[in-house]
Formats: sequence, structure tokens, C-alpha cells
Amino acid sequence: MLINSNIINAELQLNNGILKKLTLWEIEQLLQNNIRTLKQFQFMAYPDGFVTTHYGNRFIYSELDYNVREEYNLFQMNFNYMTGKSFLST
Repeated sequence: MLINSNIINAELQLNNGILKKLTLWEIEQLLQNNIRTLKQFQFMAYPDGFVTTHYGNRFIYSELDYNVREEYNLFQMNFNYMTGKSFLST
């Protein structure tokens, strides 16, 4: 997380507001990896638009990050299975 960073920069200055937003964003990322969200915890703050504005939308990036050849092979295997064709005969 932010505190465990090995990079030390004496010129880096974060006020408490920015530190809170970045920390909430880190917590949200960890929760989303476990199919959870800060929104499930009523009394927890939630990161505002600052985070998505500066760091992009993780869901869009993850949807666009795929191996075309691997997906094609998976499609062919499923298609052959559904149509009764043997996968080994292709």
C-alpha cells in the first residue's frame, strides 16, 4: 500500500485529504479482488471521482485485457462441444 512503498521522495507532499482518498482507493482495489466493495460497509467512506479520474476505470481495463488466440481456442472448443464435433478431429 502507500505506506509500504519502497520509494522515498522528500519532495512528495500529500495532505490528509489526498492521502485518505488514495488509501480508500487501495482498500477498494483489495476488496474488489475478493468481489467485495467499500459500499457494502455502511459507515466506511468511499473514494470519490478523484480516483477514477486520475487512475482510470479498472473494470474497462480488465475487460480489454485478454488474449485473442486463447479466447478463439476456447470458443472453438465450446462450439465443437455444443455441435457434437470432436475437438481432436479439427
